[in-house]
Amino acid sequence: MNVEDSNRSIEILRTIKLLGTQAKRFVALSDFQANQNAKRHLLFGVGRRLFLIQHSLKRIDGLQLIGRRNPLESGARRDLDVFLNSFYIHLRGILDNLAWSSAYVLNLLGEISEDNNADRRRVSLFGKDYLKAIHARFPNLHQLIESSRDWHRDFTDLRDPIAHRIPLYSIPSFLTKSDVAELESLKSQRWIALNNEDYELAAHLMKNGLKLGSFEPFFHSDETDQLYDIWDKLLSDSTHLLPILEAFANELRMSVTKG
Repeated sequence: MNVEDSNRSIEILRTIKLLGTQAKRFVALSDFQANQNAKRHLLFGVGRRLFLIQHSLKRIDGLQLIGRRNPLESGARRDLDVFLNSFYIHLRGILDNLAWSSAYVLNLLGEISEDNNADRRRVSLFGKDYLKAIHARFPNLHQLIESSRDWHRDFTDLRDPIAHRIPLYSIPSFLTKSDVAELESLKSQRWIALNNEDYELAAHLMKNGLKLGSFEPFFHSDETDQLYDIWDKLLSDSTHLLPILEAFANELRMSVTKG
């Protein structure tokens, strides 16, 4: 492993540890909340989702993508897709849980109900009503959220299609011209095998096709029609999330101390 890959591995392990630390912190904070709704969002929302995100990163790291050139086996590739999509689903969910828990604990928007559609629109970390509510009382938190708008917009373009349209998809391999020609030949042979009801041969040919090309750690978003380096993107989004978690944890802890 070269120096760049070694540094990347260290960064991954550090990020996994930091997410785990924050998960434990929010679970602990939930114990001090008198408001049961706030407690629920901190314990079963933020805390649980952070553990799921941490687990996703651990499992992706376990696939040993760094420096890999051979395409992943089909099962490993499906695992990669599962944990990629899980990461973004729960990353988005954490922001909602932070908004609700802080609205309850800090009394940001008065009496609110999760059964009320109007309140559900108001309680949004990057929403107009929420930002207006924290502007005067929590200026540092307001500034942090405002500075994260572009990041929020970018990763929402990845998360929302997972829930409503097309999930993220890891690239199995990148093919050269000769790989493409060989793949087309294998496809033709496979169709002949299927027509002859030789399913064992067809499966063997398909398996050979999946071995073609070289692996690079990228995933594709149907929504943005872009390729993303898997670890660059996951680590970047985790790095943006961590200071937001830190800021909210500090405000919630201070509210407990004042109470």
